[in-house]
Amino acid sequence: MYSFEISASLFTSNLLVKDHFLSWLLTQLEQCGLHAFMIWLMFASSYHKSILQDISQGRHLVRVLVNRIVEVCSCCVVVGCDSC
Repeated sequence: MYSFEISASLFTSNLLVKDHFLSWLLTQLEQCGLHAFMIWLMFASSYHKSILQDISQGRHLVRVLVNRIVEVCSCCVVVGCDSC
């Protein structure tokens, strides 16, 4: 949690290159496993306004979320879950 607080502080103080940081954040969200996805999603939700201000980053976020929904639903089909 401490690393999230530090990054938030650096981000709000404009000590990070925001575009690079948000791109990195979206890449981490995209590449993490399902076990860590909720943690990265919570982290990314702190920056959703900044992400959505840029069209390409907003598209990247939507693409990541849709791919994760497809991934979860395909796991449900394999396991036999009736909720998908």
